[in-house]
Amino acid sequence: MFISDFAIKRPLVTVVAMLTLVVFGVFALFKLKTDEFPDVVPPVAMVGLIYPGASPDGVEKEVLKPVEDQISSITGVKTIFGKAYDGYGSIIIEFEFGKDMNEATQEVRDGISAIRSDLPVELKEPIISKFNDTDRPVMSLALTSTALDQSQLTRLADPQITRELRSISGVAEVQIFGKVERELTVEVQPARLQAAGVSVGQVVQALQAQNLAAPVGRVTGLLDERSIRLKGRLEGPRDFEQMVVAERNGQLIRLGQVATVRDGVEEPRTLAIYNGKQSVGIDIKKSKGYSTTDVSDKIRAKVKEIEKELPTGTQIELVKDAGTRVNAAVLNVEEALFLGALLTVLVVFLFLNSWRSTVITGLALPVSVFASFIAVWVMGFRLETMSLLGLSLAIGILIDDAIVVRENIVRHVEMGKDHYTASREGTDEIGLAVAATTFSILAVFVPIGFMPGVGGQWFKPFALTVACAVAVSLFVSFSLDPMLSAYWPDPHKEEHQKAWITKKLDVFNHWFNRQAQNYRKVIGWALDHRAAMVVLALGTFFASFTIPVKGLSGLAVALLATVLAVWLITRQPNFVLHLIGTLVLAGAAVGLGKQVVASFGGAFTFKTGLKIAVLAALIALLLWTAYGAFRRLLDRRYANWTSNLGSIALGVIVAVLAIGGVPALHVPGVPAWRNVGIGFFPEDDRAEFIVAIETPPGSNLEYTRTKAEEAASLIRAHKEVKYTYTTLGDATAGAVDVGNMYVRMVPKSDRNLSVAKFASKLRREMKGIAGITLSVFESDFGGGRKQLQFQLRGGDLATLTAAADKVMEVVQQTPGAVDVSLSTK
Repeated sequence: MFISDFAIKRPLVTVVAMLTLVVFGVFALFKLKTDEFPDVVPPVAMVGLIYPGASPDGVEKEVLKPVEDQISSITGVKTIFGKAYDGYGSIIIEFEFGKDMNEATQEVRDGISAIRSDLPVELKEPIISKFNDTDRPVMSLALTSTALDQSQLTRLADPQITRELRSISGVAEVQIFGKVERELTVEVQPARLQAAGVSVGQVVQALQAQNLAAPVGRVTGLLDERSIRLKGRLEGPRDFEQMVVAERNGQLIRLGQVATVRDGVEEPRTLAIYNGKQSVGIDIKKSKGYSTTDVSDKIRAKVKEIEKELPTGTQIELVKDAGTRVNAAVLNVEEALFLGALLTVLVVFLFLNSWRSTVITGLALPVSVFASFIAVWVMGFRLETMSLLGLSLAIGILIDDAIVVRENIVRHVEMGKDHYTASREGTDEIGLAVAATTFSILAVFVPIGFMPGVGGQWFKPFALTVACAVAVSLFVSFSLDPMLSAYWPDPHKEEHQKAWITKKLDVFNHWFNRQAQNYRKVIGWALDHRAAMVVLALGTFFASFTIPVKGLSGLAVALLATVLAVWLITRQPNFVLHLIGTLVLAGAAVGLGKQVVASFGGAFTFKTGLKIAVLAALIALLLWTAYGAFRRLLDRRYANWTSNLGSIALGVIVAVLAIGGVPALHVPGVPAWRNVGIGFFPEDDRAEFIVAIETPPGSNLEYTRTKAEEAASLIRAHKEVKYTYTTLGDATAGAVDVGNMYVRMVPKSDRNLSVAKFASKLRREMKGIAGITLSVFESDFGGGRKQLQFQLRGGDLATLTAAADKVMEVVQQTPGAVDVSLSTK
């Protein structure tokens, strides 16, 4: 083989090549950015339309309908879904995959601008954004004080603190919750207005005309010019009181004569509560392309500087820090990666019983891993969960090629060849098989790396990292391993010269060789019972599919049925077994035939085709067994063969019936125990969870606060809870009947309940809180959306409400369904 021959003849080049891969890999590792998840950009855009004072019907007719019609004409739009609220409308637009989202959002913005003159004047500027599940705040802060009131805290947070945070490299957006803006309130006095002969309209017109600052032109001289700007912006209540609103009989009527002007604050629409104390919340989002851990470290350093300048009694509480969580997650994966590599090397040493062979094969691990970091950096990936998961999975595969090559070289040495010849010929002999193994792995993972859709964006770092690491391991096994085997052979030692650990490992290897002799008996039995092995393989394969539905109990029953089927097949031929097998087979064929006939009225699906194929096989087997039984009556020579065929049929049917049939894959009559669920992410105890809050329509902010604090007090009463942080209101939509509560738990080592069990306990306890709907989310991934949503649509609201109540009743009775709620929004 060219690669191995060149590596053996040019050992210095081989060593330099390996060192180059390692050195560049180390540099790439330090350049890689750390994050929790890869950058995923789903082809979805959101449009927020603020229409103050409008009813949902008005929002739908006057805003949503014309905007949706305009957006639908954009190229690449797949689906449009709009919602109308009081004074607010939202539109979710899904584009065809492959559409550039920057271009898509610009086209949406241009489309809305084209019909802007046809929309209501009161409609505020539309808010257009790209939807992204991974676009969440990297840090949340709570500003509390015992000396400052809420308005003073707001002015301290914005613009003072927010200006400092926005100056940090990598910070994209800083949001404020619970702020109270300054507002000058004009309270008109009806009696004074009537006495002065002034209308409310005149007061409003005067406020609009006189409280402004605008350029009015410029004055041009002989050699210069000056801009003229009208400074009419009023600052305080006294300035407003002196404003002229009308003139009667030569007398000026000022605002202070007909109204009272107060310097106060506007009505709050959002609220932030930290551990029961009202605060100002600050959420910080990072820019795309920046590392979460780097941005988080910079923010923490900046917060420490800000804390030194805060007034007495004021402090900044760190509520959430994604950087700490990402560091912990990456560290856990790195520890698993290191332990996996260490155990792999120890297993290799256990079986090879040679530290030189272990080093030669084990070098494939660091070289392949560091080289994969080069590929990760070049392809623009990050050091995050998916890429590290790929490396963790590939650890056991990276050393396989080197072990096979090394073992074949040792075999050639034992044949009497010198190490140089053995390395060259041993690699040449096994090279095709090793390459075929590696390319089969690449054939699996490379297509996953180019898979389209959102799933492809998630799994691209995972698949391509594995593919690159495995490809490098093949190169190492064809270059470094044969070169080291040729120039660094194992010295031959007599038995008395061997080390103590070598002698112990020799004992283990002798014992393992004896077990290999016993394995030959198993192979012999399998070759003598081919039909039983087929049933055993199919039975165990389909039995594994019972785990998601029935769990370990279903798996145990299915495996017992498979063993029973194998036992029936291996029994001595018996006419009774043949007859029973034929009858059971006929019953199964009739039952499946009814299902196939019933499905002909609908669309042809893969499940229908599978049923037809199974039915055809059952009918063929039934005819074959019936033919065998008939021949047995005529000719005794076919007795053994035909009755055995009946036993096989009975065994197969027993296994299939126990599993529940191929389409159903469930064990009837067996309770579920420790079943494996289905989800995008596994359950993870991060010592935190979210409680979504919703109060009845028409609730004001104070009512929502009262109910939210009632729930928060109940939660904080548990010793497992460290603190709570509640944000109420939607600043964009202006709604005050919604909110979220972040619950931080004590470290996992200081409590007995996991997050999932504690959340289940809270759901039962919070059912006693009336007048509020609470939903517990064990992870904030997904933006607080429930995993399953049903939408009922129609023209009659009363009919929809009745149907929704029936559907909700069915869902509530479904085992495992929690946080079931009904919303008309």
